[in-house]
Amino acid sequence: MMTIKKQPLTEKQKDVLEAFQEFTKTHDYSPTMRELKEVLKTNRAWKDKSISSIQACLRGMRAKGYIKTMSKSKKSRKLQLA
Repeated sequence: MMTIKKQPLTEKQKDVLEAFQEFTKTHDYSPTMRELKEVLKTNRAWKDKSISSIQACLRGMRAKGYIKTMSKSKKSRKLQLA
């Protein structure tokens, strides 16, 4: 069986992934964008960032295979770790 190596994450994507994992571990469900922003605001680099910055990181993480969409539903909690 061949193992596919994922592309490396940027520093900001790593921050978002860690926040995503932290929230999911604590709450047993995926965070909304606002919940991710709340977790990230303790990180100095993310203090004044917008939700669109988080969305851009999530799109990149999805493209690199780190997270995936659970369904085509319009629910805000549709992402999970890959």
